[in-house]
Amino acid sequence: MRRIRNVFFSLFIACMLCAAMPAAVSAASAQLRFTDPSTTVGAEVEVTGRLSSTSNIETMEATLTYDADMLRFISGDEASGGDGTITVTGAGSSSTVIEFTLTFQALEEGTAKVEVSQSSGTD
Repeated sequence: MRRIRNVFFSLFIACMLCAAMPAAVSAASAQLRFTDPSTTVGAEVEVTGRLSSTSNIETMEATLTYDADMLRFISGDEASGGDGTITVTGAGSSSTVIEFTLTFQALEEGTAKVEVSQSSGTD
């Protein structure tokens, strides 16, 4: 009886040690890319964003920044903001791609960038 109890106790300790071992978890990689359109001062221009991932995308949220002296944000799919900052949200299904369109008005001549300042998502 004592021997069975010792074996049971040893198995219990081994199970407790296995449960305490750290597990490595990797985040899915994703890329957010934009089209590179040209326009003239005063005209509207559409910029298309495309989020692609190595796994299925459920939700995403990104904060974009742009030069408010060169561009004026007009509208966008699931987007809101202005004065140099836009927040874009999106939801996917079983697809690994989320696409959205942003419309700007060009205010000055030159090269303007739309950049991702912060992003998060779930897969």
